[in-house]
Amino acid sequence: AGAALMTVMAFGPFTRGDVLFDYHWMILGSLLTVLGFNILNIGFFARIFALTQGFEESDPLLTRLFRWFNLERGLLAGAALALAGLGINMKILYDWIRLGYSFGGEVRIRPALIALTLIVVGVQIFFSSFFYSILGTSRRPPG
Repeated sequence: AGAALMTVMAFGPFTRGDVLFDYHWMILGSLLTVLGFNILNIGFFARIFALTQGFEESDPLLTRLFRWFNLERGLLAGAALALAGLGINMKILYDWIRLGYSFGGEVRIRPALIALTLIVVGVQIFFSSFFYSILGTSRRPPG
């Protein structure tokens, strides 16, 4: 829901009747995107932990996920999202310098919010990949 709200509001502002849908709704979309990702991420951590500790017998979703998702793919996906966000921020910085350290009344909040969200989620995916990889490995008895 957060990502959908961010996408719609990227083309805003919109007015419906007397209600203005502007930056505040996009900020809400960013918040919901980051929180939603964190909730799903923690849920996957818990399911993997339950499987590796024997609390659960099997999980077909996680089996399919681990066939595709590995440390390298997680690192690449996270880095790609974070670099996309960084690229957007670099474009904003470039335009600001090119225009004489001013946007002349024009604001760049929408692309900055998209960049912020991409960087946060990308970095979370990047570092979560290490934890998924550690949780997904089988335990070997000592010695």
